Amino acid sequence: MIPAAPYREVLGTVEGLRRGYTTGATAAAACAAAVIMLRRDGPVDSVEIELPGKGPFGGRRIAVPVEVALREGEGWTAGVRKDSGDDEDATNGILILCFARDLPDDAAGAGEILIKAGQGVGRVTRPGLPVPPGQAAINPVPLRMIRAAVRPHLLPGMTLELLVSVPEGEKIARETWNPRLGIEGGISLIGTSGVVEPKSTKAFQSSIALCIRQASLSGRKRIIITLGHVGSAFLERRRVPEEASVLVGDHVGFALDRCLALGIMEIVLAGHVGKLAKVAAGIFDTHWSSGDARLETLAACAAACGAGAAVVREILALETAEAAEAVIRKEGLEEAYTFLAARAASRMGERAGSKGFSGASTACVVLSLSGEALGASQPELMEEEAWLYFR
Repeated sequence: MIPAAPYREVLGTVEGLRRGYTTGATAAAACAAAVIMLRRDGPVDSVEIELPGKGPFGGRRIAVPVEVALREGEGWTAGVRKDSGDDEDATNGILILCFARDLPDDAAGAGEILIKAGQGVGRVTRPGLPVPPGQAAINPVPLRMIRAAVRPHLLPGMTLELLVSVPEGEKIARETWNPRLGIEGGISLIGTSGVVEPKSTKAFQSSIALCIRQASLSGRKRIIITLGHVGSAFLERRRVPEEASVLVGDHVGFALDRCLALGIMEIVLAGHVGKLAKVAAGIFDTHWSSGDARLETLAACAAACGAGAAVVREILALETAEAAEAVIRKEGLEEAYTFLAARAASRMGERAGSKGFSGASTACVVLSLSGEALGASQPELMEEEAWLYFR
């Protein structure tokens, strides 16, 4: 195991901008600190947590400062403040608290680790998110991080109860998309890697351009553009080397233009259905502030594949692309994903042509939130063997 180090030392910077840690990592740190203080019956000023996943920070341990340490009744409360680094994030600086106490197993009736959501943690009210309706908006990876952080401190015959709260959560949530997504009463505890990458447009685009330039200098003529961790995980499972792909976030158009300018004429785009729906609509900056045509595009693709007016209206009444997946599956309209992928690839080709690169080859793979390939503009891209080409 790699020894822990201060989080700023481990996470470092990208193009001079600091990385930070997610709300999920912050909650895991608060829970770990509260349980350690419960065992010691005394305060701590920092706590170590392990970052999840298999990326550059996966398995690394970071030391995070503890801001609140209070004994309350039979338990302890710890508070950790989120540090988003230099990212522009509404939840940056928010304080996340955890109250920890032991209960007899028969009193809790919920197993050895009981995680509850308190004030300021949102609750999911609509389908389509990684958390089912009715449950607290704590995503699966943060839940696993919390359990992993506190499991070594369990006592035999006892249930460990953790109450996670965010005092400013309800107020801050109004500055996010949570209300639109059907998350009420507070923020979400999210993050698939535990790390916040700074999203300064200039710095991020410089990093993208550098990665593409390196690929070009190495002689690559075909590259994969991924939009986030969903696409990166998809490629990792297919053992595609890192140098064959570039993570571009919302900057699809910028990345496409840089590839073409540097002579990379075969471009595959792999990303989440919600982002790819925007590209299929001709939106090449997929950040929410640049426009949103996800459900309209999915509804149109479903209609093109035989969906009736009632199904189209059902899709348009939803809030997320993930929720539309259930409707499309129920109606047997999976062909809509192939149509969507072909449309996105065509839009990419049109953009390439408008830049004077009419000979470019563009393809697209549409992925679910879990990384499942839902459809592709080229049928062979649905087969794992096709990705051998990139190794």
